[in-house]
Amino acid sequence: MRVKILTSTHIGTGETKHPFEYRYDYDENAYFNYDFSELLRTIDSKVLLEPWFLNSIKSTDPNTKKNFNQRFRQMIQYDQVTPRYVCDAGDDFKNTDVFEQMKTLNQPIIPGSSIKGAIQNAVYYCFLKDHFLQIKDAILNTRLSEEDLRKKFNVEWLLNRILNMKSSEANEFLKIVSSCFYCADLQFEDLEILKGIRKGKKDGVTLYFECIAPGQEAEGSFIKFEDLSNRLNGYQTQIQKEFCSYYEPRHLIQCCNTYMRDILKIEKNNRIIRQDSNLMDLVDDMLHQVETTSKMYLRVGKNTDYFFKSISLLFKTNTPEFYRKHFWKLFAPVTKRVQPDTMPTTRLVLEGFDETTLGGFLEIDFND
Repeated sequence: MRVKILTSTHIGTGETKHPFEYRYDYDENAYFNYDFSELLRTIDSKVLLEPWFLNSIKSTDPNTKKNFNQRFRQMIQYDQVTPRYVCDAGDDFKNTDVFEQMKTLNQPIIPGSSIKGAIQNAVYYCFLKDHFLQIKDAILNTRLSEEDLRKKFNVEWLLNRILNMKSSEANEFLKIVSSCFYCADLQFEDLEILKGIRKGKKDGVTLYFECIAPGQEAEGSFIKFEDLSNRLNGYQTQIQKEFCSYYEPRHLIQCCNTYMRDILKIEKNNRIIRQDSNLMDLVDDMLHQVETTSKMYLRVGKNTDYFFKSISLLFKTNTPEFYRKHFWKLFAPVTKRVQPDTMPTTRLVLEGFDETTLGGFLEIDFND
């Protein structure tokens, strides 16, 4: 099995790094990252107890942060510290914090849980898509108030409109079936720092991300399947057996590519993408690969929003009136930042090395 990074990929830790934790090397056109605590050891301890330091390091005010980073960087003795890792400089982040990429021993990784989550999302999407008429009837005929519907509205609840099982039994069934495959962490070497811009009517906040650089490959048995026939003996209805069949390796590939194809077709009409020839070429190329090869394609990482993208796409396509009526309660991940007409398209565009890209596309070849 071979996994290839097709576009820059960010799997965040949820933490950010101060700008002074990086030092730019002009010869390498790269940023060297240093351990925060080791940098502090190069500075007079009295400075670290001064009010300006204690107040500035906690501040969220842009000007305060900028002044602090410039002043603090001048105090650090970088030559006394060994760099931990290096990132190619896709963009100059100056005095802006950088979102940290997940790593193991300073090597960037894509956690197996991210891979499994993307596959699981595609399976759920395809199963719900294939049985959407049942969901449509159940939803449109529900006696639940909009508020009660919002509390229950999730993938498991939707699946059970089809599986027709008691809630506790359905949850146990889904848990067992999902354990039929295991995904190991993927480790890579090369990192880069890119600028991310939330696009819209007016371009939003500029962010910076450590990303796994594209073009890298990892080989090994990263996805392993288990025989669960003994544990599934008690689930023998026709619909339960059909659901289990979606987890067969060949069917998994079909599910992932079906979901990828449907999302890419929506992206082709995304105004943000249509205005950028690089992004349009990327979407067209990805769509061609998905439709013409036997490989599996996933998108992982920052701003994939699995539930909101997949479920909103199904309802927007099949029940547009219901979708618009209940958008703010059921389908909007952040009510102030999205609109019914633009969901579930991409809004975060990565920029660096004089190009724009959409993050997180992976190719998995089971034949290698």
